[in-house]
Amino acid sequence: MNFRYCRRCIFSVTLLALLFLISTQSFADDERYLKINRSIELFGRVYQEIVNNYVDDIDPEKFMRAGIDGMLDALDPYTVYIDERGRDEVDLLTTGRYGGVGLSIGRRNGHVAVTSLTEGYVAEKEGLMIGDRITAVDGISVNDKSLADIRSAVRGEPGSEVTITVERESYDKPLAFTLTRESIRVENVRYADFIDDGIVYVKLARFSRGAGGETRQTLRDLQRQNTINGVILDLRDNSGGLLDAAVEVTNIFVPRGTLIVSTRGRTSDSVRRYVASQEPVLPDVPLVVLINENSASASEIVAGAIQDKDRGVLVGTRSFGKGLVQTVANLRSDAQLKITTSRYYTPSGRSIQTSDYLDKAPEGLFYIDDDSLRAEYKTSAGRLVQEGKGIAPDTVITLPERSRYLEQLEDKAMIFSFATKFIHTQANKDAEPIVDDGLLDSFKEFLQEREFTYQGTSEKKLEDLREIAKIENYSEKFFKDLDEIQVYITEDKQHAFTRHRDEIQRELITEFALRYSGERGKIKKELEYDKQFIVAVDLLKDKPLYQHQLTTVD
Repeated sequence: MNFRYCRRCIFSVTLLALLFLISTQSFADDERYLKINRSIELFGRVYQEIVNNYVDDIDPEKFMRAGIDGMLDALDPYTVYIDERGRDEVDLLTTGRYGGVGLSIGRRNGHVAVTSLTEGYVAEKEGLMIGDRITAVDGISVNDKSLADIRSAVRGEPGSEVTITVERESYDKPLAFTLTRESIRVENVRYADFIDDGIVYVKLARFSRGAGGETRQTLRDLQRQNTINGVILDLRDNSGGLLDAAVEVTNIFVPRGTLIVSTRGRTSDSVRRYVASQEPVLPDVPLVVLINENSASASEIVAGAIQDKDRGVLVGTRSFGKGLVQTVANLRSDAQLKITTSRYYTPSGRSIQTSDYLDKAPEGLFYIDDDSLRAEYKTSAGRLVQEGKGIAPDTVITLPERSRYLEQLEDKAMIFSFATKFIHTQANKDAEPIVDDGLLDSFKEFLQEREFTYQGTSEKKLEDLREIAKIENYSEKFFKDLDEIQVYITEDKQHAFTRHRDEIQRELITEFALRYSGERGKIKKELEYDKQFIVAVDLLKDKPLYQHQLTTVD
């Protein structure tokens, strides 16, 4: 049978099946029913015509995927098609586990490197090290592979084996590690401990399955050690996860029966109210929640409920603004659709969604009927809170921007590479180095050896100005003046290391803390320089100020 004829038959049967399924459903809106039918028919004809007659031979499945992606691009950024590879991430979120070896990877100076190791799992036990450059997985080179493809290759069924080949600083030959994959439990709580005068700090990194129970148990364990006088819940850079997990975490701090969040969509089953179903662990202990521009989704559900119920003080910067809820629909065994089905609303009734996707959509695509917007919303105590564009903290504390010099050091993996080389060249590899003037001087020499160069902000602006001047045909004298400025900038760049010495020292300290004390050690060091964290501690120590924040009505 002719392949194209067969392919045409298969497509026609599929199209008829789709039309049959649609015809059996009950549509209240006849016009919508007719539009769907006509649109599917038109889409099918366009697809079939192009696949069969386009000048170049086209892969039908990949072309269909491109069509699906193009269609979804017109919607919000969270409605996405998930293939078999992406399904691993969904499973990780919903189960809190994955099959792997317990390492994280990233690109460092053109290489795929091990960037962290999960304590207690096989990669760490068998001797892989942060800084190892991965060259092959199961004998297949990773040079032309994406990070997603490499992660997928390393992961697999628990009990199966994977061989990871690496290059290591100061080793002449590659090292091969054959590891047995394990069921890796993803930790939602990255750090939790007493930090000052009965104050507990909890860093919650994600909201995967079990986040509520894990956080609850963590706090109970700490209660057994000592009296908890205050809690700092850090949701910064937590991009969210499961709605149920957010409800469970909030329930730790609010009484049973408290409304935490509600959802509303187009269908009746999308309208739900989520209330605290358990007794709280810490119903009255003073609470500060840290948020920033990367706190999204489930993080905003927790922060919004805590703020609306005047249960704690929010410190940091405005959150991301993702107020949409997704559900996963199974399309077939190897394909799913994650689709936005509702919006969520904080206890006061406000939505925090930043509606950029509505503004960018093709004109007339959405039938907008948003009657949820009100002029103002109030917390239980009567404090005014804002709707839309994320959650504004009660106390705004901005952090200083990282210098362009440090950003380019990290972009070129200079700090990462120096730490790797330093550790492998030390006689005593178990002793964590002290980042003093001598070590900083060694790092400066390392930069010179690697011929590190950078382009400062002023230099970039000067380059842009030069291009504009060329287009607008400025005089020769103007360009000579620019040359003189460039000379001054070049001379001043020689002192860049000295200007940013303190910033570089902090980065080296935290990098070595990660290498010698793991993730917990790094977080503990970072807190010493964390302005938002320091403000949170001071706020919990100052009880009158804390109460003032919760009760003052503007």
